[in-house]
Amino acid sequence: MSTGTRLGAMLLDHLFMTMIAMVFFIPGMISGFADAFNVSHEQTRPNFMGGGFGYLSMLGFAIYFCKDCINGRSIAKRILKLQVVDNSTGQVASPLKCFIRNMFIIICQ
Repeated sequence: MSTGTRLGAMLLDHLFMTMIAMVFFIPGMISGFADAFNVSHEQTRPNFMGGGFGYLSMLGFAIYFCKDCINGRSIAKRILKLQVVDNSTGQVASPLKCFIRNMFIIICQ
């Protein structure tokens, strides 16, 4: 497998997963922007998760990190006929290994 094909799959995956994750982030962003213009003199606690929309955003992150947990293939990997395999056995990587792999891809970038 060439480096260009693997890099193309990574970029295509990032594009697809970002578009899918944005579906989960946009409602929380709209809610946050709408609340920004409310004037109130009452003390409020900061709401870091954005209420119920924060949990929806977390679902977007979960989908992003588990993008190739189903049979070692994400959307772009299916298009380019690639698959994540376990380096030691040559078999399809387990969902846990795919999740850990995706976590390190995000951390190391």
